Amino acid sequence: MQLLDKNKPIHRIAYNEAYQFWQAEWNIAIEEMGLEGLSVKISDKFIAADEILVLRQGTEIVALALINYLNFNIHAYKDLSYFKVMTEESKAFIFNNGYSKIMTSTYNIVGKQYRRVKVGNTILAIALPGAALKIFEYQPELDLCLGMPLIPSANQRTLSRLGMTNLPGGLITIHNVQAQFMYVNQGKVNLGKYDVGVSSLFANNLIAA
Repeated sequence: MQLLDKNKPIHRIAYNEAYQFWQAEWNIAIEEMGLEGLSVKISDKFIAADEILVLRQGTEIVALALINYLNFNIHAYKDLSYFKVMTEESKAFIFNNGYSKIMTSTYNIVGKQYRRVKVGNTILAIALPGAALKIFEYQPELDLCLGMPLIPSANQRTLSRLGMTNLPGGLITIHNVQAQFMYVNQGKVNLGKYDVGVSSLFANNLIAA
């Protein structure tokens, strides 16, 4: 497992590999799910990510997620486009409950040919969001972790199994498909039977320096 930072020269080659993977696999997902108005030919979302979470099989990238850290003490974070697609109930829940430091995991993607592959003893579709939740759990200063799975991907079921809960306000429609914002509070991450397998990604010191 790697956490890539574009500002670290040692990560530059891996970062560029991750971008190529992200573009290629999201192009496949866009076609499969019929997503409208979404293009990964524009790199804004990728380049804006604070970290890129990468899982590999051998030397090959097999899955990744974009990790961002939001601090509501900086007021501009509340006006991110990420929040503009939320229902009013969802925004009220986040903005009115005293949360100040939030982590988001977005654009999660497992390579099409690797969807049934396991890393350690855990299938990638579970290992990827599980690793993101562990990153959140290992930073106790963070209050909340957010995700927005697309319903056609069925990833909302996986996140529910990993302890995440639907935000109030119900489903939204984005890129012509339904999606569900989900959250988990700090101290409430529960990977259940997947905890050992996901934790081993960290215990084996596979995170890039």
